[in-house]
Amino acid sequence: MNNKNKSDLKRNRFLLYLLIAFLVTVLDFLGEINNENSILEQELFFATLTLPSVIGVTYLLYFLRKWTLNSRFYKSIQGKGVLYQRLFWGVAITTMALVLTFFTRYLSIVILPEFDSGVFFDFLFLGIFIGIFFVGLFVHALESFSELQKENQQVQIRIKDIENEKLIAKFLNLKNQLNPHFLFNSFNSLSGLISMNPKKADYFLSELSKVYRYTLDQSDELVVPLSKELELIRSYIALQQIRFGKSLVIDYNVAASDLKKMVPPMTLELLVENAIKHNIVEKERPLEVSVYTKDNYVIVSNNYQPRNDSNQYGDSTGKGLYNLINQYDIIHTEKPKFEVRNGKYTAIVPLIEAT
Repeated sequence: MNNKNKSDLKRNRFLLYLLIAFLVTVLDFLGEINNENSILEQELFFATLTLPSVIGVTYLLYFLRKWTLNSRFYKSIQGKGVLYQRLFWGVAITTMALVLTFFTRYLSIVILPEFDSGVFFDFLFLGIFIGIFFVGLFVHALESFSELQKENQQVQIRIKDIENEKLIAKFLNLKNQLNPHFLFNSFNSLSGLISMNPKKADYFLSELSKVYRYTLDQSDELVVPLSKELELIRSYIALQQIRFGKSLVIDYNVAASDLKKMVPPMTLELLVENAIKHNIVEKERPLEVSVYTKDNYVIVSNNYQPRNDSNQYGDSTGKGLYNLINQYDIIHTEKPKFEVRNGKYTAIVPLIEAT
């Protein structure tokens, strides 16, 4: 609990105890003023003594209860059931009330000798005991309720923390599934280049290590700036253009104001990789990919020319897009959308505001 909450709790407790003392004082004053032998000035004087006395007794009962909570004996019976605890508090409150009643009755004789009837255990003693006992019961009930509420809040906070931890773990698990997906497909491309052009394969491997280093650096991140994703995709496209040359064309149109907004790591790579994997990429029919931002979305669009020999690139299980949707389901209120319209396949991914 932070200092502000503690301060608020102390203030609220003081105000409530003051209200209790005020009500007790008013009730006592009204009861005495109806006595035909009472004198108004005298009853007002007694009322001014009663109010701070009741506040003092209330706080004494509070601190005695607090001390009792930390006692070794109370801790030893905590696991023995509700009945034991109720009996314990019944005895504890009665004992506190008796001790304070003895003390209060003695002070009343010393300060106000007219209250000395010659009998210590008189009706005044009984009245003081009953008053203190019920104030003690009220303080105990009030503090027990406050402690129960605090425990419930702590439980709720802990449950929320656990849920958040589970969501983060689930998110990281989903995200980490994309890294092997990327590596597997890159090795497939590298395998083809080794036999076609060893020098390009060597360059490809060098650039691939840079690209994959990005995935390692961002392995613990939930989201990354769009600017970093663009750096990655430029490197990735450079690698792919080693193989496809001018058959692969990419256009960027990202607003500078969107560069600091966030997306899950490897989002753009996944979308561009899918475009290459599922579409014809030939000199006569080049694949044209556009990456741009609009209305708080990053959009990856390509001319739709699906290939029939997708087995060459591995079976399409849709795991990558499925995981991307699940990531957004955890961290955002809106999910990515995918559509084919006017001869273009378009992926529309919400941007996340940086905090």
